[in-house]
This record gives sequence, structure tokens and C-alpha cells, in this order.
Amino acid sequence: MSQLTQLRKRIHAVQTSKKIAHAMRLVARSMHSHLKRQRDTLTEYTTKLRQLLNDLELQTPEWHNGILHPTLERSTQSPRRLIILIGSQRGLCGSFNSFLIHFYNSYIQRLSNTDKTDVIVIGNKTAEYFKSSTFPHAIRIFSSFSDKNIASLSEEITRFIITTKPSYSSIVAICNETKGFFTQKPRLFCVVPIPPNQNIPLPSQDELIWYIPATKLLDSLVPIILESTLTYLLFESFFAEQAARFVSMDQSTRNAKDLLSNLLLQYNKLRQAKITQELIELVSASSQR
Repeated sequence: MSQLTQLRKRIHAVQTSKKIAHAMRLVARSMHSHLKRQRDTLTEYTTKLRQLLNDLELQTPEWHNGILHPTLERSTQSPRRLIILIGSQRGLCGSFNSFLIHFYNSYIQRLSNTDKTDVIVIGNKTAEYFKSSTFPHAIRIFSSFSDKNIASLSEEITRFIITTKPSYSSIVAICNETKGFFTQKPRLFCVVPIPPNQNIPLPSQDELIWYIPATKLLDSLVPIILESTLTYLLFESFFAEQAARFVSMDQSTRNAKDLLSNLLLQYNKLRQAKITQELIELVSASSQR
């Protein structure tokens, strides 16, 4: 009966795991649907800001900013890079973090060793990796990352970028993005310098009415552009994390279901064999009397 007891305990453990995986699958799907309704609005907001910046820059070609145009400010200084690595807050999302770390390591190996590289790490699971990593040093680690603090995180990182002197020669973000609901892939996004959008046509003077000088408006747009860009990237990473967790938990639920079916079949066979053996022993004992 010891085998039957062990099988019963294992079946109970698999049933519990299946319930947990199924519950997390539903939570991830619900969160993904909730975020999807906000995604279009955030994308449109970020695009409109970029378009406004592009329009103003085309109207004011003499304007430049030390943060958005670092090459003009740091032409005689050694490059100083900033990498913003955005991972997940929790696990149980498949290869979401492992592929991201592999992509990050490949990018780091291509950089010159003479350039100073700083890293900002976002997400508890990514922070755990950096506790055992030695190069490059993470200057800021944000272990708490959720949809509730995306705005505050982007605001704090923007404040750090603006107040850092001398300014960074380049700022890139490495995060996962959704390539369809069932596929998430790491991506390298250039935050600074902001590449000009050549597809946006030059607006006529009649279309643009500025109540303050364009240069002042551009200066005030710099932190807004940076913060909106970081908000968009953080949101996209969190959005992709929910999809990855749903896929992982859906597969775990299927695997648990298959394993449970095999265990129940094995349990029933063993139980039937025990019953048959006991009947044979009873019949044999009766026939000997």
C-alpha cells in the first residue's frame, strides 16, 4: 500500500500545482487585457510628443540640447553610456528574463572597454542577476516594478538623467517587446540621441502657432519627451511580461493535466492490481479449507 500512498500524495501535489498555474494564467490574461486598453492611448501620446518635437526642431534648426544632442556637447570628451535594463518583477514567465540577459550580455561584449558604461536595472528578477554580476556596475537598481509605479519610475530616472553632469553621450534601453501574443523578444531602443523622424512632413507656418518662443518650448519639452519615452518602454516591458506569464502558465497547466492523467491511470492500475491480488488470495485460502 506504500506505492498507492506515494501516488496519492503525488497526485494531490500535481492537482495543487495545476490549480495555482491555472489561477496565475487567468490573472495574467486579465492583466494583459486591462493593459491592452491603455496601450493605444499611451502609444498615441508618445507619437504625438515626438511629432511635436520634430516639428519644433524643423522650425528652429539652430536649437540644440546637451541631453538630446550629446555629440555637440561632448565631441572632445570620452563617451559615457547609460544602459537601462528592464526585466520582470516576478518569475514564472518562461524564458522572458533569460533571453533578455543573454541579449544584454551580447550587447555589452560589443562595447569598447575604454568607454564608461553605467547601468540602471529595473525589475526584481533582473536585479537578482546583477547581485552576482561584476561588470558593468549597476548605479541604480529598482527592485520594485509594477503597473502602479511605472509613472514614478520614469519620472525618477528622467530626473537622474537630466541632473547627471556631464550628460551621457548615449542612452539605450534593453527590454522585451511583444511580437504577437505568443512571442516576446528582447529589443534595443535608442533613447538618446533621439533619431529624427524623416517620415513626418515639414508643417507650414500657418499650421503652427507658438505663443512662446520655440526654443523655450523645446527646452521645456526635453524632460517630457524623456519621461514619456521611458514610460512607454516600461509599459511595453510589463505588457510583454504578462503575455509571457500567460503562455508559460498555460503550458504548465497543460503539462500538469497530462501528468495528472498519467498518474491517475497508473494509480488505478496499481489499485486494481492490489484488489485482484487480494481476491486471488481470498479464493486460494477458501479452496484450501
